Amino acid sequence: MICSLLDAARGAFSATFGAEPTVLARAPGRVELLGNHTDYNGGLVLAAAIDRFTVVAGRPVPGREARVWSVPFEGMDHFALDAIERGEPGFWGRYVRGVAWALGEVDGPLTSGFEAAITGDVPRGAGLSSSASLQAAVALFLLRAGVVPG
Repeated sequence: MICSLLDAARGAFSATFGAEPTVLARAPGRVELLGNHTDYNGGLVLAAAIDRFTVVAGRPVPGREARVWSVPFEGMDHFALDAIERGEPGFWGRYVRGVAWALGEVDGPLTSGFEAAITGDVPRGAGLSSSASLQAAVALFLLRAGVVPG
């Protein structure tokens, strides 16, 4: 299952950006057995990873721009790293932008731009943390791509 997702992410990146990705990252969805929606309020959660994933394939690129293709949403997001705007409510790119912004706030400005393609099989809206999976995969991608200082 994960191999086909990795292949799909690689293929989407190559088809979109005309090159091979140099970095792959993945993060699982999760199920919360106890304490759903209490973790961000300081509560305790009993959670477990599931066998569904979000995968990011990409590469760092010169400059201060990010371009991200979403396979599930069949759409591109493009934003400047020096002035990251939120985007419209409900827009999938807000999760990617938020991770890039947060890492920049904590570790300093990202050192270069990046291109990425995202796919996955974590069902959206099913209580399996698809958004958290997306954010974790993007964070891991940015760290592995070497665009986070430090």
